[in-house]
Amino acid sequence: MSLNLKIASFALAALFLSGCAVQTSSSMFSDPIQKENILKLAGNYEQLITDYKKRLANDDNPKDRLKLAQLYYEIKDYNSAKYFLEPLVKKIANQDNLLLYSKILEELGEYQEALDSINEALSLNPQNPEAWNLKGIIFASNGYIKEAQKSFLIAKDLFYDDCVINTNLGALEILQNNYRGAISYFEPIYARGCENTFLLHNYTFALIKLNEYTAAENLIEKYNLAKYPKKLIADLIKAKPNDFKDE
Repeated sequence: MSLNLKIASFALAALFLSGCAVQTSSSMFSDPIQKENILKLAGNYEQLITDYKKRLANDDNPKDRLKLAQLYYEIKDYNSAKYFLEPLVKKIANQDNLLLYSKILEELGEYQEALDSINEALSLNPQNPEAWNLKGIIFASNGYIKEAQKSFLIAKDLFYDDCVINTNLGALEILQNNYRGAISYFEPIYARGCENTFLLHNYTFALIKLNEYTAAENLIEKYNLAKYPKKLIADLIKAKPNDFKDE
């Protein structure tokens, strides 16, 4: 997961990889990793989940249980992800388990529990930049802007991905109606080739709020963010950051 602060979903639809489900059998692939990659590209998560459930029915092991929870997380079935991961976290509280568990809890709106989980992960490794970035997201989701910024900057100090960190720091500026400040974070990483969904959405929103409609329309058209760019711009002119909901 690219751990980006999620605020631009009001009028800008999230961009997901879609594909037709394909009929497969285990005999089609000699390499399990190849099979999994192809099924993901085809969007056939049901087959993947079925495969991992069969494995776990024969051998309930930590690696496959974590993978099953990750698959549920990727299709946004957060309740199922929590259900299958929680017993593992109670038995084995390592970084991988705690990080995924924190993400799931944050998506479910269980912020204190998510914060407790990420703090436990950081107690195991205080130098984990991904954990600090996630802690920033949890704080931001609960309205603690200063604490979120501090966590993001610690992740930056630990050399976490600029594309992720600048997107998140810019999103914090949007939440404070500081659109010029947001642009100052977005422009450099966009110029360097960062094109993640959250950046494009938030960058577009900030441009609109600064009345830079031509630049915003160019982004919308270039990345096909909306069928009717001018209508989207008109909608977002009236929108406020607090109108946005987490995806």
